[in-house]
Amino acid sequence: MQSSFAIGLVLLLLSVAAHCAERESISLGINSLGGQMRYLFAPAWAAEARYTTGSAAQVRAHTFGLRGYRLFKTGKIIKPYLGAEVAYATASQRSTGYQARGQAVGCIGGIEYRMSKRLSIGLDIGPYVLMLRSGNTGRSDTSLNFVGNCQVNIYVF
Repeated sequence: MQSSFAIGLVLLLLSVAAHCAERESISLGINSLGGQMRYLFAPAWAAEARYTTGSAAQVRAHTFGLRGYRLFKTGKIIKPYLGAEVAYATASQRSTGYQARGQAVGCIGGIEYRMSKRLSIGLDIGPYVLMLRSGNTGRSDTSLNFVGNCQVNIYVF
């Protein structure tokens, strides 16, 4: 899974480099738990590479994901969107030595509000299936979670 993610990320970055002359097509962002880079390759379609991290109850988690978006144009300021994400996920707990890794797959719905030509804020939410396998015991676990996200995007090109 790590090599597939790395290949996808490299292809995304090469595509971005090839088309970076287009204005307002590349944004860098800060989301609620990490960072992201979004590329609008068509007026209604975007791809995004994301990193998120977080901790709760002494468990530390990291995800590296790729999202695809379908933006719906309702005006210049507000853009609702639907999307899907695949991610590589890891979790660890220092006190017990617990380690797990696996995949997360989810669908999202959200809205982006353009505050100016170069700045936007967004909110999205959706169900995610998280599939992890323990590195300690080999046991696997699958769960359904609802994930909310907020972000600030700066369109740099």
